Amino acid sequence: MEYEHEGSKDPAVARKLSRDNKYGSMPAFQAFTYGTIQKKFENATFVDVEMKDLIPNMLPMLQFFFVLATL
Repeated sequence: MEYEHEGSKDPAVARKLSRDNKYGSMPAFQAFTYGTIQKKFENATFVDVEMKDLIPNMLPMLQFFFVLATL
């Protein structure tokens, strides 16, 4: 399971993401724009690559963490 993002054209946001990725030990995150991971698998000759959106499965946990953080 991996994550992808839309990417930002705003230079200020790009700088902040770069800093967060560097200090958050996620150096490859900036390269993971939508579709990148699937292309990497296909270029590595994997067949029948299937991508699934797991956000609906994660929302309850994220909502719980939000409530926990606000307490």
